Amino acid sequence: MNSKIQKAEDGKNAGSAKKSVQTGKKVVDKKEANKKQAAQVAVFENPEFGMVRTATDEKGEPWFCAKDLCDVLGYKRADLAVKQHVNPLDAAKRCIKVDIRMKSDGTISQRLTPMIFVNESGFYALVLGSKLATAVKFKDWVTSVVLPQIRKTGGYIPVKEGESEEETIRNAEEILRATLKKKEELLEQQRKLLQESKVILAQQKKLIGEQDEEIRRLNGVVDEQVVNIARKGENIIHLEHQVDGLMPKAIYSDNVLDSVSCFTTTQVAKELGVTAQELNRSLCALHIQYYQSGQYMLYAEYAHMGLAKSRTRYNAFLDPKCDGRKEKMGKAVTHTYLVWTEKGRKFIHDLAHRFWELAELYEVKNLG
Repeated sequence: MNSKIQKAEDGKNAGSAKKSVQTGKKVVDKKEANKKQAAQVAVFENPEFGMVRTATDEKGEPWFCAKDLCDVLGYKRADLAVKQHVNPLDAAKRCIKVDIRMKSDGTISQRLTPMIFVNESGFYALVLGSKLATAVKFKDWVTSVVLPQIRKTGGYIPVKEGESEEETIRNAEEILRATLKKKEELLEQQRKLLQESKVILAQQKKLIGEQDEEIRRLNGVVDEQVVNIARKGENIIHLEHQVDGLMPKAIYSDNVLDSVSCFTTTQVAKELGVTAQELNRSLCALHIQYYQSGQYMLYAEYAHMGLAKSRTRYNAFLDPKCDGRKEKMGKAVTHTYLVWTEKGRKFIHDLAHRFWELAELYEVKNLG
């Protein structure tokens, strides 16, 4: 029984030890993660305004600790001030190292603490919302001294009263190293993007090559089809010649008979007391019709109004070498011309009457 109790205690101790190891590992992992997430902070110091912490993002743009700004500008609570005055896109939380206490060995104990930071736009929003008279003076100091130095060197180099030149140089070197590190990170990102672009370009070239090969194959198929179509076309032409030779003259006449419900331009012109040439010239001048390829055609504005139709006149001439015993077709000529429907005839009459009324008014006005 004692043996069983001993084994149980050993198992319990082993489990506790294992749990402690796992817990310790989690703590270490958490510290490592926090260490990686810690933002590089540069401190502004001014005898009048005190201390303001800043950090720069991956683009080199400055971000200001909202609590430090609010302390200078007279806000009681930084979170409420940011929520009230700053656009949410101009604020972000960043983990920074905060001094907690002095250790027995003289070193300072620090802890990673999430703090609200605002960008330059958020900084101006807090300045404008401040009721302190010194807000404008604080803004002038930041914009004229701090921001230009950050954009030039990548960080702000504060000089404390009584600080030696070696300490100032050492601070500058730290900021320079941080700036160079950020630039190296940006260059590494650009190199990765360039490498990815090269891979994508190679894939696109391969795809284009495959597409070119497919196009050449399809062109070969098309050429073969064109040859087949040409051969079929020759057969069709041969058949058409045979049909033309057998088609009687009566079929052509039946296909081009004029409709009894339509009127020629000459007929409409006679009703108006003018010649067909005068009527055609007037309709062309009014941009109702135009002359092309030996016939009059309506402009697109009037073409679909049902005013006119196209008719074809067919003329056939016997072969002068006909011997009188065998009829031959001879030469055939067709001519397309415009005829007016009842709607088109009324349209021309109404148009003519309007112009006559205008002409009479013009004549009376001139006589008067």
